[in-house]
Amino acid sequence: MNSTETILELIYKFGQRAVQEYANDNVEALTPNRVDNYLSMLAGYSAALEEEMGNLELRELDVWTELRDKTSSDKQADRLWEQTEDGRRQIKLKRTLKGVDKIISACKIRLRRLENEAYNKY
Repeated sequence: MNSTETILELIYKFGQRAVQEYANDNVEALTPNRVDNYLSMLAGYSAALEEEMGNLELRELDVWTELRDKTSSDKQADRLWEQTEDGRRQIKLKRTLKGVDKIISACKIRLRRLENEAYNKY
C-alpha cells in the first residue's frame, strides 16, 4: 500500500466518522471550533468522494458504448450500467455526496448563526 492510498483511506475514515458524529451531536450545542472541525473533515471527504465519482464516470464512458451496442436504447444501456458493481457504486456515491453537501451547508449556517450571536446580531 502506498502513501496516497493510506491518505485516501484516512480521509474516508475521518469523513465517515464526521458524518456519524454530526448525526449524533446536539447541533444547538456545537461550538464554532467543533463546527469548523466538521467542515474540514467533511470537505476532505467530499473531495475524495468526488474524485472517486470522476473515476467511475470515466469508467462509464469506456463501458457505456459496449453496453449500448447490446441494447436497443440509451435507457437500457444506462440500466445495464447501473446493474454493474461500478454503476451501483456510482449511485451510492451520488447519494452520499448529496448527504455530505447538506451537512456542510448546515455547518456553514450554524457557523453564521454563531457569528451573529457573538456580535449580538441575532
